Amino acid sequence: MALRYDPIRDAYRSQTELNLERLKRTKVPPKRFTASEIGYCKRRIWYRRMGYIPSIFTARGSDYGRDGEAHHDITRTFMADIGGAKIEAVERDKNDMLSIETFQKDVPVKHKNMSFTLHARVDGIVKLGRTKHVLEIKSIGNKDYWAYNNVWSQTLSVDDVVSYMYEHNMNFVYQAHVGMYATKLKNAMIVLKGRDCCATGLHSQRDPEQILGHVPIPWSGTVWQQVLNRCAVVHRGLMSNTPPRAEFLQSSKECSYCPFFHLCHGAEKAKKKGQPVRHPQLGDILHAEDLE
Repeated sequence: MALRYDPIRDAYRSQTELNLERLKRTKVPPKRFTASEIGYCKRRIWYRRMGYIPSIFTARGSDYGRDGEAHHDITRTFMADIGGAKIEAVERDKNDMLSIETFQKDVPVKHKNMSFTLHARVDGIVKLGRTKHVLEIKSIGNKDYWAYNNVWSQTLSVDDVVSYMYEHNMNFVYQAHVGMYATKLKNAMIVLKGRDCCATGLHSQRDPEQILGHVPIPWSGTVWQQVLNRCAVVHRGLMSNTPPRAEFLQSSKECSYCPFFHLCHGAEKAKKKGQPVRHPQLGDILHAEDLE
């Protein structure tokens, strides 16, 4: 039996068309690094900054953006309305949800005789006791969430959870540091949200009373230097029109969802076969300037 009318099916089909139309309107981006991309492969950042066209998000891939935004709004409102948190840099929408982020800033920096700009946008600013913290909310998949939750359940150690984040999600730490630098604050709090289980924070499986609501990230000069060094490598490549070395193997998870795979490892495979480099959806059109 086939359904004649199915609004969800039709919505996904329409979303695919919308994504393709958005792709065709790609512009060369502003000359700045975004806080959320600092931990990406440096070659991926280089392709974006150079104005190359990413491959299309699938309609299902677009769900991550919508769901992520919803998780942010629900988490902030839950923290404020039920938890009593005072959250700045975010306003309520017409549905009384804390959804309108109000702090974003371009921050010029100098490093190794180079000048470049970082763009920060924070999920909020929360006062804990007498200290203000940059708020970052990260909605993560089932496998990643339970890995964090297992660390907390087994150790009940905040330091162990922080160490796990430094080892497995340094991109979260980099983003938090850009937010701290832009707001001139010295502390950040990263709230983990399970996309699949919908849990906010980490909950001990052995003792339900033991909850770690956020991962504290204090300012680190060492981490900040790492942020600047990563940006400097990309900036140098932009100035010389030379892409940085790829940081991941083509079999890695990072490469599996990289929107510029067709220009990187994919291009290497095509060249070995004597084939031209082509965009997955747009064919010979590879750069935003080709759309003008």
